[in-house]
Amino acid sequence: MGYYDIPATVDHIMATTGEKVYYIGHSMGTTMLFVMTSNRPEYNQKIRLAISLAPVAFLWKPSHPLLKAIIPASKQITNALDKAGIWELFPYNRKFADLAGTLCHDGTPTQHLCVLAYFLAYGDDSERLNKTLLPVYLSHLIAGTSKKTVEHYAQIIRSGKFQEFDYGPVKNMEYYGQSEPPDYNLKNISAPMSLHYGTGDLIVSLEGIQHLSDELPHLVALSRVQPPSFNHIDFL
Repeated sequence: MGYYDIPATVDHIMATTGEKVYYIGHSMGTTMLFVMTSNRPEYNQKIRLAISLAPVAFLWKPSHPLLKAIIPASKQITNALDKAGIWELFPYNRKFADLAGTLCHDGTPTQHLCVLAYFLAYGDDSERLNKTLLPVYLSHLIAGTSKKTVEHYAQIIRSGKFQEFDYGPVKNMEYYGQSEPPDYNLKNISAPMSLHYGTGDLIVSLEGIQHLSDELPHLVALSRVQPPSFNHIDFL
């Protein structure tokens, strides 16, 4: 996505408007930005300003309980999915969306269960949670992604590096000319970058944010959003 999809989108916008692009990305949207501007550096000149919300690159010590439980067994889970021929994870389910609408709207006795499910997924930040919009939030909680995308993030967490997909030593030689996947070269990024994060984020740690900010050559802003409970999804 960072190598093909986002560049194609940037090209389309520039062809339509004739102007450089203001890029605003959240979470995986920031990962795709970093991939594009590091691996295809010619796109840096097409970005007037990139604003990254809850930026995901160095996933050091995520505190999300679900990630902490799954990551140690992520290789075994991946192997099992390969054997089962499962390539899409968490596909969008209309029935689940309808169920969220039924159980989670204002006035239902089950709304508190929806609040608990939301906090389990994103972290507890009850001050900013709009309960009226819970059916909308939860209907999009399961929207589908590829197994390879999830596997890549698991590799990044395990390795502690912001690196290309690891196919294993033999295939890595075919793809990259070396047995280990190369790191994304963030020093290639010349577009002005603005990073915004919350200290209540259970996915992106402060250490990871700080290291990312140190690696970006043209960082124009590093902003911590208040209050301290501000989490990964509060940006939306």
